[in-house]
Amino acid sequence: MAQPDPAAATGPAKKNPFTEEFGKYVTELLERRNAPSVTLAVVDGNDVFTQGYGHATLPDVPATADSLYYTGSCTKAFTAALIDHLIQSKKYTELAKGWDTPIASIIHDDFVLQDEWTTTHATLRDAAGHLTGFSAHDLSNLNERDGRPTGAKECVRSMRNLPFVNEPRQQLHYSNHMYVALAHVAETLTGQWLGDLLKEHIWGPLGMNATFMDERDAQAAPEHLATSMFWDESKKTYQELPLAPARVVGGAGGMISSVADHVKWVRCLLHQGAPFSEATHKQIRTPLSIYAANDKAVTHYTLGWCRSTIANKTMYDHMGSTGTFGTGVFWIPEANYGVVAFSNSFNSAIAVTNILAKRLIQDKLELAGNDRVDVEARIKLGRVDEAIKARKERQNTVLDTMYPDRPRNQVLPPSASISKLAGRYSHPGYGTFEFAETEHLDKAGVQVLESRRPDCFFAYRMQLEHVSGDFWVARTTWLHTGTPDRCDRARFTFGVDGNPAGIEVTLQSDGESEGTIVLERIR
Repeated sequence: MAQPDPAAATGPAKKNPFTEEFGKYVTELLERRNAPSVTLAVVDGNDVFTQGYGHATLPDVPATADSLYYTGSCTKAFTAALIDHLIQSKKYTELAKGWDTPIASIIHDDFVLQDEWTTTHATLRDAAGHLTGFSAHDLSNLNERDGRPTGAKECVRSMRNLPFVNEPRQQLHYSNHMYVALAHVAETLTGQWLGDLLKEHIWGPLGMNATFMDERDAQAAPEHLATSMFWDESKKTYQELPLAPARVVGGAGGMISSVADHVKWVRCLLHQGAPFSEATHKQIRTPLSIYAANDKAVTHYTLGWCRSTIANKTMYDHMGSTGTFGTGVFWIPEANYGVVAFSNSFNSAIAVTNILAKRLIQDKLELAGNDRVDVEARIKLGRVDEAIKARKERQNTVLDTMYPDRPRNQVLPPSASISKLAGRYSHPGYGTFEFAETEHLDKAGVQVLESRRPDCFFAYRMQLEHVSGDFWVARTTWLHTGTPDRCDRARFTFGVDGNPAGIEVTLQSDGESEGTIVLERIR
């Protein structure tokens, strides 16, 4: 095993970064951003500092370093590190090719994509570096399939029903599904559930005894599981949000932990210590793909980390979000320094964790003047009331983008009345949609078709608004908050009998095509 950095164990104690001045800034930031809490941990050489601000649960449960939060996509680094740990163990002949092992060679009955070449040739490396070409399809993450709770196997098997529209190994297409596939690989090889594997190989050896992969375990733990809160600007109050089933997104985003636990992970990575071999630590830091690039800098993606530079030093980081919690983890080997930040704000968890982590990092690196970035100024407020206002202002723009040739003065009627179009529609990957007639979220007196999907990990509501003829726009909002998510093209199709047969929905996530799905009418 690689040994801890001797320099980390010697030298004078570091200064506690959580000063009174810093605490005042955090308190004001939480108020500005409508965030109930944030918890922070810093590893500086061999010293660790932790602090909680605000409330883990309102009105009176304070946030502490031991408070539990969903970590979202910060889970990915654990899943990828586990895979390499299994590779380096040399115990599994199926992994003889290492990261170049085809996924289908291990889970061939389950891993079937709509692209035959990718099904056969996609490797563990492709999945870890988001290079398979598989699109996001995050709205297809169902809490149950066929009456059973969704796990890694069920999620992977559903991928055969999801459109595949991109070329493999051409550019990065961020995919939660592929990290669930990596988890399924680990579970298939070992015969153990991912949560037990992580506990045995990573959490346990690091002393991360308050880290879980099931919200029921977290609720039963002595540590307090924070409550996710949404700030309702119209009512000037917080609204409690339900907990998501962690196992659904497992290896991609299902971990629940505390900053006190998570900082042990960061220390391990900085000091290149046990339980990982030197080879695994090297692989963790090795670029797999290009995450982002411009004329000034390139950010690579490694094993669950974004690798960039700050002040001529290499920095590894990853943000995580479950839609209800937000996290950020950062570590800079050359500075022997790392930051962990968790928040329970639906409105601004990612913004708050990013702002505070970057401030701590820039303070540590003593950046000033033109070298220092005002992160808060760069991040838009992101308040929900502003998002709702922006959604209303974008409505005409969205229609112009999707349907630039639509008739403006004489809108063509649909082929069937809205009441006849209502009913149950289904897709083998995205599940069942029960569309009922209701009123538009923003336009009084305008009737739309609406389906609510509380059965999905990212619970949402889809409203179909008529455009012209049989063409509609599908507007998706978060179910429990009403905040906007996306808009997609939709078109009703009809059978030879003139009755509704289905809905074609052309999906796009953050401007990236996810292909077209057909929701078939079943009632």
